[in-house]
Amino acid sequence: MLFRSVILTWALAVVEVDWTIARAVAVPLMVVTGTVIFIAIWIAANCISFWFTDTREASNSVTYGGSYLAQYPLGIYARWFRNLFAVAVPISFVNYLPALYVLDRSDDTGLASWLRFASPVVAAIAMFGALQLWGLGIRHYRSTGS
Repeated sequence: MLFRSVILTWALAVVEVDWTIARAVAVPLMVVTGTVIFIAIWIAANCISFWFTDTREASNSVTYGGSYLAQYPLGIYARWFRNLFAVAVPISFVNYLPALYVLDRSDDTGLASWLRFASPVVAAIAMFGALQLWGLGIRHYRSTGS
């Protein structure tokens, strides 16, 4: 966590940004909402183990794969793939869309411009959905008997 904070602080110091109060508030909000979105993805992805056995690779493909995908601009992926990660698994709301606002950059992917402000709502929806899925799994869980 410390290393990530140092890198973020350094990057914000060297990047050319027309800082406004709204952009300054957006940065810590990005960190919080991104964290909530990733926690929700972890919860939801690991809920499949309630219904299936040996699900480690399936959940890792979403959790670790999503983390890897978030390291690159959304525009490098095929349209169907970026739509999947903007809607079904909301990785693009972790850093890409909010960063477009902070850096005052245009989006070449064709997503609506208002989506760069939707991360807090997406984080709340993702966490609500993940907790509902977790609750469903807990209510219907049957021990393996081992």
